Amino acid sequence: MKGKTILIVEDDAKIRQLLKIYLEKEGYEILLAADGAEGMKLFEKLDPCFVIMDLMLPHKSGEELCQWIRSDMKSDIPIIMLTAKVDEADRIQGLQLGADDYITKPFSPREVVARVETVLRRTANRCSKISYRGLTLKPHRGEVKFNGELISAACQSNRLLYTRPNS
Repeated sequence: MKGKTILIVEDDAKIRQLLKIYLEKEGYEILLAADGAEGMKLFEKLDPCFVIMDLMLPHKSGEELCQWIRSDMKSDIPIIMLTAKVDEADRIQGLQLGADDYITKPFSPREVVARVETVLRRTANRCSKISYRGLTLKPHRGEVKFNGELISAACQSNRLLYTRPNS
């Protein structure tokens, strides 16, 4: 589990800290965001391997955040929705938006950890990456980033040329 970064997007500070304590105890690195907009910024900048999100968030809802991760970012990293929305229609919508699991509040922190580990067993290869001095390679996704900036690659005359986007 070491090396797996989990982004927790939750507006309740006590829940954020509780999840952080339980997940760090299992060896995960934790990133914390108090609202959807902050979650988007951290996701884009730090490229986590997993997201746990509330749905009722300030600034950007969890539904918007999930859609953005799946559509705009084209990411298939695991997402668990952790929310007070308990209706069947809400659970179905969350799963249809792209969540890998849906947990309702109140919850057991140990169950959240178990569900994270269960989802990771099925999706561990989605986050394989190699990082060194600002260079990050994601072989499964065919991505190369330098200091968080995506570098596009093009083959030309049997050599590989790297160019920065928008240059």
